[in-house]
Amino acid sequence: MLTGPIVLDGWLDLAGIKPDWTLFIIPLNFYYMIIGSPLRIDAVQFVSNGFETLGPGVVSNVGTSFGTYYLIGGFPFAIFITILFAILCYHIYCTSFKSYNYFTLFLTWFLLTICTLSFFVQYFTLLPFYEFPLFFLLLVFLLKSLNRATKNINSLRQRNK
Repeated sequence: MLTGPIVLDGWLDLAGIKPDWTLFIIPLNFYYMIIGSPLRIDAVQFVSNGFETLGPGVVSNVGTSFGTYYLIGGFPFAIFITILFAILCYHIYCTSFKSYNYFTLFLTWFLLTICTLSFFVQYFTLLPFYEFPLFFLLLVFLLKSLNRATKNINSLRQRNK
């Protein structure tokens, strides 16, 4: 719990760790992939200095998402992003109480997990933040297609009897 602020304090002294635009690294890399450009941006060098020795036997690379937001826009930006994302998450969370829609339930679980882990990492620069919802949608689409195909086969069997 204490290594994040200590690592953030060390980051403030580094010239290369200023992640002003790192929130958009994954969409930029996706754009480069679509247009066929071989350019890829490595997020790690902009949002982390790797593992740092903080004391005898204590090594950490945890800078927290709040530290990244602090580096981007200072204390007001960190508070703004935290409140904005909290409002969004609580809205989806409260909506999930009234809804049995599996998309809403998945989004609730996903966002609650992200909010829980945001102390350890800035989630917008992680590829799984974008992959998990896409894989979930793909899985739902495939299972619905399989279900429709099974219903069609069963209805054909009923007609032939």
